[in-house]
Amino acid sequence: MVRLARERLNRLRSDAQWLEAEAQQRETLLNQLEQHARAPWEPLYGGRFRHLERQWEQLNQPPSVEQEQRFHQAVLNCRKTLHDHETHEQARQQSDERREEAENTREQLLEGIEETLDGLRHASAMTVQDIDSLRAQRQLLGQRWQALSDIHPPSETMRQRYTLAIHHYDPVLRGMAALVRGKRPHRNRIGQRRPRYPRHADERMPMAGCLNAARAARPCPSGPQR
Repeated sequence: MVRLARERLNRLRSDAQWLEAEAQQRETLLNQLEQHARAPWEPLYGGRFRHLERQWEQLNQPPSVEQEQRFHQAVLNCRKTLHDHETHEQARQQSDERREEAENTREQLLEGIEETLDGLRHASAMTVQDIDSLRAQRQLLGQRWQALSDIHPPSETMRQRYTLAIHHYDPVLRGMAALVRGKRPHRNRIGQRRPRYPRHADERMPMAGCLNAARAARPCPSGPQR
């Protein structure tokens, strides 16, 4: 009888030690999970969270009500950190995609205007319809460029290309407009022969006269640049 009682006592003592070890391990895991829930996101955050969660589920002894509540709150906080990071990453990727799309569109716009300027240098004559088309292209370029800039500002290289293209494009339009209206550009000297301009939309105007008028129509510098 004494031996059986001793064995029973030893089993009870062993069970108590096991329960205490389980409770201590659960409390340790819970503290680690709560600490992890307060930490900021980093590349291993999700893996560490899932590892702690699996360890918690593998314990045999059920948690107390207070421990269960703490566990669920820590899990919610960890999942919120993961969700916030995922949302931020999606927004960043979408922003990068919009920026890349805007840059590609700018590149197409600039290539179009640069090809037009190159074509003007090699053209022998132009019509009123050509000038109207150039004016419409210039207006569209300005509108599209501004719309893209409202989404994402251009890179410095793109901005310089745009500025240079407009610097060459606008004087050409002003000079051509002066010819079409039959007016001398404001820098013409008194007595200079009035340039001939087309009287009909399909009548061709010598390109040399257009470019000369464009150069004459460029505004005079107001003073030294600062």
